[in-house]
Amino acid sequence: MCSSDLLGWGAMTGLGCTVGVVLSGTMAGAVSGWVFAACAFAGVWLGLKAPLLSRLSRA
Repeated sequence: MCSSDLLGWGAMTGLGCTVGVVLSGTMAGAVSGWVFAACAFAGVWLGLKAPLLSRLSRA
């Protein structure tokens, strides 16, 4: 429940949905859409790798 609350709060304070930023920005050819997409994918990648790296450092 907490994660859905945080997701909703983030969308509200970000003034929109992250998928909309990527889709509308890249389709319009705006650099900001491409930069946001790259940063979002990098954040997801780091978020998925962080638990693995923390487990490896403890071993």
